[in-house]
Amino acid sequence: MNVTFHESTDLPFPTKIDRHSFRLGEWILTPRAATFLSRSPHAHLKRAGECVRLHHCSAEMEQFALSMALIAAAFSRRLDDIVGTRRS
Repeated sequence: MNVTFHESTDLPFPTKIDRHSFRLGEWILTPRAATFLSRSPHAHLKRAGECVRLHHCSAEMEQFALSMALIAAAFSRRLDDIVGTRRS
């Protein structure tokens, strides 16, 4: 595993993450770049100054994060429908 440590005075959790990134608990998943010119061959997991490059499972982690985001959005939408129905 390739772990890079960065000394930083930043907060341990970013207050704003890139719209293409996913929060996975304490970690932020930064997928491979989508544009041709800035294509990165590997996704990265970042947390409080740690950076882990995902050499062998970038696509799988990106798919997992996207699936979790879609599940969370569907749950939120359904919960809003239920709460909205009870208020009426």
